[in-house]
Amino acid sequence: MKIIAFSSLLKNIRTLSTLMILVFCSGVTVADEIKVALRAHSGVEEGIKQWQATIDHLNTKIPEHHFTLHPFESISGLNQAISRKEYDFCINNPSSFIKHKIDYGITPLATLVNKRQGKGYTRFGSVIFTRADRTDINSLKDLKNKSFIAVEELAFGGWRVAWDELLKYNINPFKDFKSMIFAGGMQQNVVFSVRDGSADAGSVRTDMLERLNASGKINIQDFKVIGQKQTKEFPFLHSTDLYPEWVFSTARPVSSELKTQVVSTLFSIKNNSNAALTGKYIGWISPLDYSPVENLLKRLHVGPYHIATMSSFERLKSQYALPILFLSLAFIFLTILILFILRQNNRIRQAKKLLQQEIVSRQELERQLMHIQKMESLGQLTGGIAHDFNNMLASMLGYTELSIGLEIARSDRKLQKYLNQVLNTGDRAKNLISQMLAFSRTEDPSNKTETLLMADIIEDARKLLRPLLPSTISFQIKDNTEKLYVKVNRVMLDQVLMNICLNAKDAMKGSIGTGTITISTNIQSYDLTQCNSCHQNISGTYVVIEIKDNGTGMDSDCQKRLFEPFFTTKGVGKGTGMGLSMVHGIIHEHSGHLIVESEINSGTTIKILLPEASGIHKTPQTSILKPSSNISDEETKHILIVDDEISITTFLSDLLKRHHYKITTFNSSQQALDFFNTHHNEIDLVITDQMMPNLSGTEMSAKMIKTKKNISIVMCTGFSDQVTESNMKELGISAYIEKPIETDKLLNTISSLV
Repeated sequence: MKIIAFSSLLKNIRTLSTLMILVFCSGVTVADEIKVALRAHSGVEEGIKQWQATIDHLNTKIPEHHFTLHPFESISGLNQAISRKEYDFCINNPSSFIKHKIDYGITPLATLVNKRQGKGYTRFGSVIFTRADRTDINSLKDLKNKSFIAVEELAFGGWRVAWDELLKYNINPFKDFKSMIFAGGMQQNVVFSVRDGSADAGSVRTDMLERLNASGKINIQDFKVIGQKQTKEFPFLHSTDLYPEWVFSTARPVSSELKTQVVSTLFSIKNNSNAALTGKYIGWISPLDYSPVENLLKRLHVGPYHIATMSSFERLKSQYALPILFLSLAFIFLTILILFILRQNNRIRQAKKLLQQEIVSRQELERQLMHIQKMESLGQLTGGIAHDFNNMLASMLGYTELSIGLEIARSDRKLQKYLNQVLNTGDRAKNLISQMLAFSRTEDPSNKTETLLMADIIEDARKLLRPLLPSTISFQIKDNTEKLYVKVNRVMLDQVLMNICLNAKDAMKGSIGTGTITISTNIQSYDLTQCNSCHQNISGTYVVIEIKDNGTGMDSDCQKRLFEPFFTTKGVGKGTGMGLSMVHGIIHEHSGHLIVESEINSGTTIKILLPEASGIHKTPQTSILKPSSNISDEETKHILIVDDEISITTFLSDLLKRHHYKITTFNSSQQALDFFNTHHNEIDLVITDQMMPNLSGTEMSAKMIKTKKNISIVMCTGFSDQVTESNMKELGISAYIEKPIETDKLLNTISSLV
């Protein structure tokens, strides 16, 4: 028995040896197996059906290797396989690729050009949707307390991209949803669940709705997209940003030669090849930037950035990043501070004198700041005074105009002359109040610009400045312009001229100041002349206002710092150093420039350069208005007048009754509102003051407009920070008139509104 068994063994050995010799001699070699892992999100069978042709293409083009496909329906299974380095390459979605890249160091080789509706796309995202008949869900914020469904928690396009978008609207899916459902399996089941009412809303990968509609499985009109976005050259419905498509990557270290062969083969796949047609793609391109995907995972704290998967150091860094950063910066700061203090201690004797100078400088700065605060308080006081004063002027000028219209005044020329003089004086008082307000607050020069004749500006400057200068100073005006216009804020330009002339006055010689200040105008062209204020080159033709004095003049250092804030050569208590800084701001807001010429003991010349307002008609000057003669014979419209000043309501009532309007007056805004609420159908127009006790004019107007949307309202105010001509339309106010009220302007406004 033993002999027979041994003989049989020898026979088998000889047979095996013969076969090995035949194989060796035939020159046939067994190809290396190259394993390609696949994330089969639609199932193993579908994964093989879609991607086997691509693997076959690799085998055909690289015959010395044998490529095999290994689908993984479970992401966790794929992760474990990659972690054990059992596979050479991987076809994966972006989210899973980033995890493998961070955890195992894999590298991308190519990005998929996906085929959708016959065209290729390299990016995709999520679409968040609900049923079209859900009228209670119209925006992402409406999803709170609703049920939501997605394919699975680890899906990228089907869930994580949508999750990130929801967080932008402060929606935490795991806290703010009534229920968060993960269906598992295929994404089409998510669509069916929303359609059938199993969930209020859901998310799937972009183009899923379009594919199901094309296959007849759904009617896309039965759904609506929530938070829909529009992206150029991306036609599919989407609610999120777009991210790079699937990636073909290494799964473990392979040779450079093999990587080159694989990449070259993938890039050579044509869109009409069996691999592309079966795989439902156009081809492959060089890998895109996947850092947006990585940043999304960081924001969500998932994948490689999940707290549970981090190392102890990474977990500590993630949870306590800000405190660690703060402590590090604090340590660095304290170290630098200690070194600085040690250094300063060694140099304290040498720095003592400089420190004393700094203390003096700081004290001066504090004094200047206190002065600015006083000026701000003065501005508030001026505003209050302006309101009351303009109310008094409104009554005075109003009754004066009514008096002019009386028969006795029209028949007595001397009386009419006296009354017109009162109007002239009142108009000057009104302008004075405007100037006080301009000097006590900051205004945007572009707010109230006018196209003015230069001759009128200079004449107004003469009237304004002459009373401010002592009689020992000769004040001269030389207007060399004819029909020359500039577009300026009149009050702001007066402010500029006043600052410069008062500085010139202070520079005069002698204890009380004696000398000459001359203002002249001309038009002049400049070529590459430097502005002494902004230090830019000036080129072009400008209207020039030249202010010249024969005072003490300035040296070059003083001229360089002339327009700096807080710089002054005056003694303590005689100047803030802000005047010429303000001049700089106003002139440059008007697109102008400043040129300074000065020498010690030879006086100073400051030239203001302003662009010419050519081709624009002159803004008409304010003149004394005569009462309108266009008076109807019967009452036509009902006007409600509201003002806490009895004298003003009485004046306006008398004025408008003369013009045959039906008038109702109130000195209480609340009483006026109560009356309006019950008689609003009878009221055609409301004339109201702004600053009134308990209920302001704007507050009352808002309530009236709520009651009667088409009511016309004219706002009159002596001074208000809340209502200006520019913002009255936003408040629903039809017209805005400043006090003192100009009669013809009021009558014309009323006529245009009613």
